[in-house]
Amino acid sequence: QSPSTMSSSADVKKEEKKGEGTEAKKEETPTVDVGSVEIGTTRVAKIFKVYVTKYKQSKKTFYGTIKEKWEEDGKPRWTVEYDDEDKEDFDEEELKQALMLYEKKKKLDRKIFPREKRAAPKRKAEKPPPPKRTSKYPKRGEAAKN
Repeated sequence: QSPSTMSSSADVKKEEKKGEGTEAKKEETPTVDVGSVEIGTTRVAKIFKVYVTKYKQSKKTFYGTIKEKWEEDGKPRWTVEYDDEDKEDFDEEELKQALMLYEKKKKLDRKIFPREKRAAPKRKAEKPPPPKRTSKYPKRGEAAKN
């Protein structure tokens, strides 16, 4: 075999491995069933842009609970109340995205998994005061007592 044919077969094997990896990643994506949503207990998550300063943005994940289901123009809609008391209406596609995001980030939901309180820092034991000065030489101004 010539060197050019050997390298092309190795390239084919690399491409096959790349293809296998992408398929595995697609399977890891959780599937969400909107029909299994329970009003008052199902949690969702959504990422919002938050302004840290006037010119600097940051992204933050907010968590909420589905409070009610209703229909508008024959399409189902859900009202979500976030933990900061804000409310938003979701259609079916938005709800699927919010449920999938919650599945990824539910370990960070502090309402379900509250943080453990930190123990108070241990204080260093106070050192006793140094012993009184004992010297055969008296301090200045003191006369030697005999």
